[in-house]
Amino acid sequence: NITSKINGVTYPIFVALPGSYSTSNKTYPVVYMLDAYSSFGIMVQMARLLSFDKEIPEVIIVGISSEGGSKEFNYNRSRDFTPTQIQPEKLPEDLRSSFPASGGAEKFLGFIKDELIPYVESNYRFSPGDRTLEGHSLGGLFVFYSLFKEPGLFKRYIAISPALLWDDGLLLKQEEKFFRDHKSLESIIYTA
Repeated sequence: NITSKINGVTYPIFVALPGSYSTSNKTYPVVYMLDAYSSFGIMVQMARLLSFDKEIPEVIIVGISSEGGSKEFNYNRSRDFTPTQIQPEKLPEDLRSSFPASGGAEKFLGFIKDELIPYVESNYRFSPGDRTLEGHSLGGLFVFYSLFKEPGLFKRYIAISPALLWDDGLLLKQEEKFFRDHKSLESIIYTA
């Protein structure tokens, strides 16, 4: 568990090391995945199978979870993964209970950048500059938010079913602004 000094939230962190980690001196790419509460086991097994088949290199997987159980899951992810605060009463009635808190993405990104990455990189053999951020739905929204807010923090970005319509397409507008101000983006992006 790591309690962030930036937002005061405690995050359970799961780390899966590649099979060869204990028998080698190699360094490894690191995949930071969101929603470890629900997806860590699936992600680890999928990565192990893909690396066994030589489709990807062996990787360290760092799963960022949230405290509590299923009841707190939606609250935590809507708080951390959304870049703007939207009052629940401004949402359609059927979505209000899904987004009881919002707008914490900047602090959550600060936690990852200034607290979690330094912790991982001081405790594990990592390949410098070879980081991936993965998330789905609101996590995919956060992946794109991170891409435009801190370009270069990660080398690869994986966004699965990203909730890009959040706050009237805020991230689509940020993408347009980013590309007005920048001539290139040195990242590998996968979205589905």
